[in-house]
Amino acid sequence: MKKKADILARTFVKVHSSNNIREEGTRGREATVAENEETLRQNEDTSDVINIPFTKAEVNRALRETKMSSPGKDQICCD
Repeated sequence: MKKKADILARTFVKVHSSNNIREEGTRGREATVAENEETLRQNEDTSDVINIPFTKAEVNRALRETKMSSPGKDQICCD
């Protein structure tokens, strides 16, 4: 499972890296961050339940309780 997670993480980093977007994309990203500064600052608040850090044990429990299903459009299987 860890091997799959590492591969997925490396793929996301590669695809979403600033090195992979054109100058117009970089400008768009910077503009989006500037427009949403207040929202980004608010999301740093960990008092909201959705922002509370979770443990590896909690992730493992959630995965164990997940029913097997076919992959969606992303073609990522749960096993």
